[in-house]
Amino acid sequence: MPNPYVSWVLPLNRIDICYHRNIAEALVSKGLATCVRYREDEEKKSPHYEKLRQAEEKAEKSLVGVWAKKDIPVHRVNDVSTDSARAKAMFPSLQRTSSIEGVVEFVASGSRFRIYIDRETCLITFLLGGIDCPRASRPAGPNTKDRIPSEEFGEEALDYVKKLVLQRTVELKVETMDKRGGMIGWMFVNNINLSVELVEQGFARVHETAERSIYFRALKQAEEKAKGLKLRRWENYKEEDDIKAAQERSEEAAAAESSARPERTVNYVEAVVCVVSSVPELAIYCQKVSEASKIDSLMSRLRQEFTANPPVLGAYTPKRTDICAARFPADQEWYRVKVEKVTGRKANVFYIDYGNRDVAEFSELTFLPDQFKSEPGYAHEYKLAFVKLPPEDYRPDSLQRLEEELENRKVLLNVEYNISGSPYVTVLDATTKTDLMKALIGSGFFLVETRRDKRLQKLVAEYESAQQDALKNRYNMWEYGDIREDDDRDFRG
Repeated sequence: MPNPYVSWVLPLNRIDICYHRNIAEALVSKGLATCVRYREDEEKKSPHYEKLRQAEEKAEKSLVGVWAKKDIPVHRVNDVSTDSARAKAMFPSLQRTSSIEGVVEFVASGSRFRIYIDRETCLITFLLGGIDCPRASRPAGPNTKDRIPSEEFGEEALDYVKKLVLQRTVELKVETMDKRGGMIGWMFVNNINLSVELVEQGFARVHETAERSIYFRALKQAEEKAKGLKLRRWENYKEEDDIKAAQERSEEAAAAESSARPERTVNYVEAVVCVVSSVPELAIYCQKVSEASKIDSLMSRLRQEFTANPPVLGAYTPKRTDICAARFPADQEWYRVKVEKVTGRKANVFYIDYGNRDVAEFSELTFLPDQFKSEPGYAHEYKLAFVKLPPEDYRPDSLQRLEEELENRKVLLNVEYNISGSPYVTVLDATTKTDLMKALIGSGFFLVETRRDKRLQKLVAEYESAQQDALKNRYNMWEYGDIREDDDRDFRG
């Protein structure tokens, strides 16, 4: 027979019902349940029935629970889970609260829940933000026995989530609301972001609405991990499928952006290029000139902190996504870094204020004091607009030339378009106003990546003209003639 002696805490008001006791006996003793009345000759009684009766008699004499003589308080619950008007009225209050505690009453699918909020004494429908999760089988309507079939991995996602959150206390962050009154946001159970967890397990994919969220990077990292392991929905994943889909989304977004912005917008940002990177794709990391004083102040305070309180080297074991401090080999100073990967006793780190990457020994890493964690990183990532890397044979020379031209140079950046949340910029010399990437294309170091946006066609034409001059003069990659694929040439005309 299973051991009936367990611990149990009611979620509502966290009432401690019992600690390593028979749950039935504990409920009866507090007047929260009564005993079944059996006939004298009934044989199918609980082996603990006598103890249950004794507990009931004690509760009745003590006038607790259902035996109380005074009026039992009525708990009125405001159920807004099916009333969009009442949900809309409650939404501002929930959105303003940075963290809401609730109990998951029902799990409809991997990303849809009914949750009781004790503070508001209300029941809400809650949907996970930032992801697209398959739905389980569900009724086709209120007056039919027909059911809508489960989407692929929908039932598996439902079972997985039930085990994690059903009848558990969770933390919610409400960001927005759908037309039916469902609150949309982020759910945390035991400090685990459930949206990130479902993506990492291969049940869900990252939705484009996540791009504006502070959890976007974590979601993308989780998705890349799931793709790499070919988990569930990514079992037959091919990288070229992503590239094709991204191109299609980019073209659709460009068309929409062109309609909304018929003219090219010029709003230059003055910056200094810190790093040129080609991994995983071509990008530059810059510090904005307007933030220079903040960076100087940060570094001064950071060095004062480590001088006053020298770290105990080797005492810190980093984990992926940690924000910590690393000692840079060249100057032996401490800088803020993010841990991107841990292998053995080494960690791949990204210097969040300067944009460079390195591999550091654990002995060169240490805890970052909390007062330095809240300040955002000052290395801003930008992709290069209208620019594509040359073939592999010419790539090393082109990247070296790009570093020579851009690194430590003061430039003017203008965001021409965005793809998947990344800004793509043109880069001008801050003094001469020369378009540096157009000049490198004209010298045969890079290829033109065309765009269909009407507002950008004049600029694209200038870049293509520079590329045509490089081809005509056989500069660098064009030394043996036209190296583009046939379909690439046909596309450009």
